[in-house]
Amino acid sequence: MKRVGFTESVNYSCLEDLRSTNPFRRLAMLCLDYCGIEACKPGYAFGPYVREDYVIHFVLSGRGKYRVEGREELSLSAGNLFLISPGVRTWYQADVKEPWSYAWVGFNGYRAQEFVHKIGFSDKKLVLRLEHLDEAVDCIRRMLDARALTDVNELTRISELYKLFSILVRERPERRDTQQGDYASRQYVHCAVNYMSANYANRLQIDDIANTLGISRGYLTSCFKKHMDISPQEFLIRLRMEKAAYLLSHTTDPIGQISDQVGYSDQLSFSKAFKQHYQMSPKAYRESDVHLEVVSKKGDYVGDDPL
Repeated sequence: MKRVGFTESVNYSCLEDLRSTNPFRRLAMLCLDYCGIEACKPGYAFGPYVREDYVIHFVLSGRGKYRVEGREELSLSAGNLFLISPGVRTWYQADVKEPWSYAWVGFNGYRAQEFVHKIGFSDKKLVLRLEHLDEAVDCIRRMLDARALTDVNELTRISELYKLFSILVRERPERRDTQQGDYASRQYVHCAVNYMSANYANRLQIDDIANTLGISRGYLTSCFKKHMDISPQEFLIRLRMEKAAYLLSHTTDPIGQISDQVGYSDQLSFSKAFKQHYQMSPKAYRESDVHLEVVSKKGDYVGDDPL
């Protein structure tokens, strides 16, 4: 059974494992995976740990420390935002005398990296300052309020995530146009994504996409690596798998037919690729339901990612 967890206590509120509800989490521009708010105990520490998603923490009060592996430890206080990127080992700790309270949002999507940069984060700048956090954190509170697994709440969570990013980009206007030199390569990526989305059911090859765009396969791959941190082939596989997951959950079409609908002529190859992507067979995925598990104490719900 696929689960979504919601914890509500005096000092800790968290909604997690939302990836279970959205087979297109890697194919949306931005997609919410988890969010929360916590008033930490003195000295509370988390890590070292490597995330699969981007995470932004908003320090609401108090103090703490943040360290990325191989880098200098940073001291943070109220008003700071700090970024955790996928695949990076990090550690952070609340101050012993003035422990921090913070809110966080974990997200992904094919434009996640781009929007992180638009906010003002970079590989060299992992901490920012936002003078007025209330408007941004209110978005996270509304995400937490929309915890029930309904279509309306899913749309609410999505809209609040986009609103949050619009606030953060608005507050960093000097960053908006700093990547103009990358415009052409970003456009090639967007065009390739649109082309894949329209043709994934065909026996599509990456060379076909590059030829359609009038560029080499090597250049297309470098554009994807730069802006999405994956290759176009990896993106195409994700697209097919996540389209298949949607069909498995929302139709009664036979698995062999779904295999053909997402571009696989061989059902065995499709099932092998699907199991590698979701760690379960297409049949098991179809039979699994998403369940909201509500608890009242931090640690009672054990999710896919420790939070």
